[in-house]
Amino acid sequence: MPFKTITQNLRDGGTPLQHRAYELIGNILVLTPIGVFLAFVMRKFNIWLVIFVGVGFSGAIEVTQYLRWTWRVADVDDVICNSAGLLVSYVIVGYVLNRYKPQRFPSLRGA
Repeated sequence: MPFKTITQNLRDGGTPLQHRAYELIGNILVLTPIGVFLAFVMRKFNIWLVIFVGVGFSGAIEVTQYLRWTWRVADVDDVICNSAGLLVSYVIVGYVLNRYKPQRFPSLRGA
C-alpha cells in the first residue's frame, strides 16, 4: 500500500527515531547522485524523463529485493522516496545551473 511505510516511519513510537530517520532519509538520498548527473548532462528540462528514470532505477532495485536476491524487503514506498530524492536533486541542481550558468572548463577556452 503506497505511503503506508512512510506514515508509519513518521509517527511510529515503537521503533527508535534513529532507525526511522535512517530508513526514510536513506531512501530519499540513495538516487540523488543520478539526479545530479542528469541535471548536468541533459540540455533541456524534462521532468517526465527524470521521473521515468527514477521509477525505473528504483523499480529495478525493488524487483531484485522482491525476487529475494538480497536480504532486504521490497516496498513501494521505497520507490516513492527514491524517485522523490532523484527528482528533487535534479530540480535543485538544474535550477542552480540554469540560474548561474557557470563557465565550464575555463582553462580550455583560450586554447
